[in-house]
Amino acid sequence: MGNNFSKKTKKIYIIENEKINNVNNKFDIIESRCYETIENTSYILPNDNTEIGRLIDQHYFLKYTFGENFKAPITDLLQKGINVLDIGCASGVWCLDMAEKFHNSNYWGIDISEKFPNDIKPLNCNFKVANIIKDFSLESDYFDFIHQRLLVAGIPSKKWINVINNIKIGLKNNGWLQLVECYIKPFNAGPKFESLMNNVIKILEKKELNPYVAENLNVILIEDGYFINIKEECIDIPINWNGKIGEMHANDWKEIFQSIKPSLKHMLITDSTDFNVIINEAIEECEQYKTYFKWYIVYGQLNKK
Repeated sequence: MGNNFSKKTKKIYIIENEKINNVNNKFDIIESRCYETIENTSYILPNDNTEIGRLIDQHYFLKYTFGENFKAPITDLLQKGINVLDIGCASGVWCLDMAEKFHNSNYWGIDISEKFPNDIKPLNCNFKVANIIKDFSLESDYFDFIHQRLLVAGIPSKKWINVINNIKIGLKNNGWLQLVECYIKPFNAGPKFESLMNNVIKILEKKELNPYVAENLNVILIEDGYFINIKEECIDIPINWNGKIGEMHANDWKEIFQSIKPSLKHMLITDSTDFNVIINEAIEECEQYKTYFKWYIVYGQLNKK
């Protein structure tokens, strides 16, 4: 699963991020977590070393679960060498992992927040601060594959069409787009976990984010009218049961709850000690009820006609 690479990568990103946080970025420290203030964004997660560690762990959890970093039929193209973009790259770990295996290709990562490394990275990896909701700030008709994962907590409901339109500017004709999202409402949830997740959903909706966008990704590409060969995979991922995958999934959600603690704690009307108890009890309950989330992977090929 690349655990050694993950640990090494985590150390590199933490060193890099310590330099980033001392530059010109504006941050609010809440509940000992660092939240970057970015105008005109709905992003709810922090930007600190703890979050970078979570994102790296999450990457390897998803790679382990899905079996690879992508599902689109581009393996041969990657081996020959193509231009690849990761939107919402966060720590940049997806690009770095891809660059290690498919070193003939070139990788770009963009994010609204500078979590990614600037100095310690492969020569075929480049990163830039950019907001895909506003515009496409890289070269037009340049990328053969564009990857976007877990922006359910970043793209407002009414802006998904904007994002797809901006993606089409950068994607070559016949290039591939892959979208990966989690349907935020759990299945087979017990009362404690369901109550907890209902509050998470309220937080997202208050920010005008769509917690259910995952099940609509396929429709978004179909209704756009410029994508062909559209495929959808829906994968049920257990939380806190069914072995290692369930364990990793549970750990990821525990860390997510801690990341949004300032908002979530207020809704639960509890102190810090009780907050941790509520989270642990809700996660433990998932084993009994066999709770799971649906994750959607949708990819399609651009046909500009």
